[in-house]
Amino acid sequence: LVLLKTTGEYQRIYEKHLGVLEPKAPAWRSAMLYGLLVAAPLLLALLAILFWNRTLQREVRKKTQSLRLEVEERRRMEAELRERDAQFRQLTGSIREVFWLGALDWSEVYFVSHTYEVLWGAPRSLLYSDPLAWLEGVHPEDKPELLTLMRKSRQAHDAPMVTALFRIVRPDESIRW
Repeated sequence: LVLLKTTGEYQRIYEKHLGVLEPKAPAWRSAMLYGLLVAAPLLLALLAILFWNRTLQREVRKKTQSLRLEVEERRRMEAELRERDAQFRQLTGSIREVFWLGALDWSEVYFVSHTYEVLWGAPRSLLYSDPLAWLEGVHPEDKPELLTLMRKSRQAHDAPMVTALFRIVRPDESIRW
């Protein structure tokens, strides 16, 4: 037995016939290799995720800053618009003439001052639904000249303002200028 052990024959016979029955303890080297094979891709995936996360955080910060500036600009513009609207309404509310804004082709009315109701004797809402309803109140003698003026303003698309003086026949048959 000693002779077999010293020559290494005993170990060979043991592994051949009895070693199959005993579980082999994993070698540290192969365990480290398997661990490295599993850990390396996981570590690379973790690094890739961290890099992607940082990139996304930077993009989110940039977009957030951009949106913050856009919101501030929009708020400033809305405040300025409210202020100008108040000034416009104050101006149109203080003049005695009828003042309205509309499309150049007379297809739509954007704004009509309250004096329309006073002078025409008709509600302003009528003009919003029928932009040419005001023509019904124009004196028959003034209507041809006014229609000519309207036709010219339609053709001159760059005409910013049309001013006309004409008589109005109110529903009670009274005439106003």
